[in-house]
Amino acid sequence: MVDFLCGDAKSAESLDDHTSVQNAVSQVLRCPHMAQIVATMKVFPTDINIDFSKLKESIRESLPKDAYIYRFDEEPIAFGLVALIAHIVMPESHGGELERIEDTLRKIDGVSEVEVILVRRI
Repeated sequence: MVDFLCGDAKSAESLDDHTSVQNAVSQVLRCPHMAQIVATMKVFPTDINIDFSKLKESIRESLPKDAYIYRFDEEPIAFGLVALIAHIVMPESHGGELERIEDTLRKIDGVSEVEVILVRRI
C-alpha cells in the first residue's frame, strides 16, 4: 500500500505521533493514481459445450496481480451458445493494461473472441 500513497498521506505514514484514520483516508482518496476501473468484457467461447468453471478459473489465473474478477455473468447468444461476461477491476494508472488483458484472454484455450463492452471508473 505504501507505493500508492502520495502527498500528505505518504508524509503522515512517517510521523511518530498518531494521525486520525479519517484524515489519512481522505489524503489517500485524493491521490489521482489510486482510482480503479471496471472493464466489462464479453468472452465468446469456441464451443457450446465448454466448461465455464474451467474457463473462469483460466481467466482468473491469466490476470495481472493487481487486477481481479469482480463478477462473472452469463449471456445467452444464440442456438445454445452462451457468452461469459467478466467484470474485471484494475488500477486506472496502467496505460495499455486493458489491451494486454484483452489479448491475454484471447489466447486462453476455449476462447473464440473477446469484446470490451464498457469501461468505467470507480
